Amino acid sequence: MEILKEVTVWDDETLNKNNGTYWVNKAGNLVAFQPPGGMKKTFTNPLKQFSKSRRKFIKLTEPV
Repeated sequence: MEILKEVTVWDDETLNKNNGTYWVNKAGNLVAFQPPGGMKKTFTNPLKQFSKSRRKFIKLTEPV
């Protein structure tokens, strides 16, 4: 499992505050998401349409 913090710098600066933390399984499916300042949401079934394309992330070693 990877824990990824989004660090994408968007052209529309209002979107930068929406960069959250993502828990992704080995298959690349989204297992959980935590918005900035919000609570972690764990999905019953991993979301298979999650994509890292066009975004930048840093890997975290510990949960946020």
